[in-house]
Amino acid sequence: IGLSWGIEFNDGKLARAVLDKCFEKKLIIELAGSYDSVLKIMPSLVIEDELLLKGLNIVKESIQEVIG
Repeated sequence: IGLSWGIEFNDGKLARAVLDKCFEKKLIIELAGSYDSVLKIMPSLVIEDELLLKGLNIVKESIQEVIG
């Protein structure tokens, strides 16, 4: 049991590019939703704040790198 968040993108190609960037940075996440356009983040409910922030920063950096 855990927490599930999603970040919806306009298209699946953009979401896939962000997912690939995250994976390059050693963060494993999934795609979901129509056309795989939602980046699904599922941290444990007991995740330490420091680890959660580290993962979210990877997502943020990946989005910035893909979008430009």
